[in-house]
Amino acid sequence: MYFSADNGINGHELWRTDGTEEGTVLLFDLNKGSASSDPDHFTSYQNDLYFAANDGVQGSELWRLLSDNVVSTAETGIAEILIFPNPATDRLTIRKTEENKNLQIRLHDANGRTVINSTLLRDASTDFNVSHLSAGLYLLEIVEEGTAKKYAKKIVIVR
Repeated sequence: MYFSADNGINGHELWRTDGTEEGTVLLFDLNKGSASSDPDHFTSYQNDLYFAANDGVQGSELWRLLSDNVVSTAETGIAEILIFPNPATDRLTIRKTEENKNLQIRLHDANGRTVINSTLLRDASTDFNVSHLSAGLYLLEIVEEGTAKKYAKKIVIVR
């Protein structure tokens, strides 16, 4: 179950629970620090969770939570990374939810050409401008610098 709560540190943010105290966790601090993202209007549709929230940068927007939007330590060994929105139109945000090593970010088009090549620093969040890219399917590749840890995700650009 997903809900909004304030733990006194992070403001009102997105939480998940399995009904136990141990299984109740802050899922994302969308508006970093003590500011609130105020997630609300939770709606489930085709196994995805849709909700409105304010990340402190873009204002209140529609968010979609997919099971593969979070890169967890158990799946990749990298760290928790939030990638949104997907599909994207003008920007693609990659936000690390914890400090770790620098990450090499590459976005490849359907022909294998690298259209974005950047480094995401240890504690950073980056908005990538994708407004110049054609609509279609892209491959996002994330590599932890100095290790062999790698993650790939399909990204859709729409117009």
